[in-house]
Amino acid sequence: MIKAAWEGVTLLRVKSTLTGGAWNPPGYMGKIIEFPDYNSGNGLWHGDQWTKNIIAEELGHSWDIRGDLFGGWNGGHISQAMIPYIGASTRDCAGLIYLCWNYQPGQEAPVNNHHASLNPVEDWGGAFAQFVEPLPAQNLGPLREQYIKIQIALLVTEIK
Repeated sequence: MIKAAWEGVTLLRVKSTLTGGAWNPPGYMGKIIEFPDYNSGNGLWHGDQWTKNIIAEELGHSWDIRGDLFGGWNGGHISQAMIPYIGASTRDCAGLIYLCWNYQPGQEAPVNNHHASLNPVEDWGGAFAQFVEPLPAQNLGPLREQYIKIQIALLVTEIK
C-alpha cells in the first residue's frame, strides 16, 4: 500500500520553505515534500510524536494531490471527495478550495490541529495524520476515520 501511494515521493530537509513550514510545493504533483531546518530546535528532527504526525500529514497531502500539476491548490481527488462524505461545505470559495476561508467542516469537528478547519485539503491532511500517528487531545471523529479507511481500501484494491 505504501508503495502505491508514495512511490517516487522525496522528503527533503531544506533551510526554509515558502510557507515557513513543511509542505508539498506546487508543480511537483505531490512528489516532493519539504521540511525546513528551522524546526530542528523544537524537535522536528528528533523523531518525536509531533514530528511523525507532521510527516504523516504531509504524506496525506502528497497522496491527495499526486498527479495534480497545480499541487492541490484546488484540492486533490481525496480531499474533494471528502467534502460531501462528511457533510462539509465550500460555498463562497471562488473555486479554489485550498484558499477557502469560509469552509464549513460539517457537523463533526475536524482534528484539533492548527489549521485543519481552514479548508478540505488541510482537513484531510490533519485527519490522515491523526489516523496514522495520533497526537493526544486531538479527536478524530468517526466520519473522518471511516472515510480514511475507505480510501485505504480503495488503494489496496487499486494495487491488486
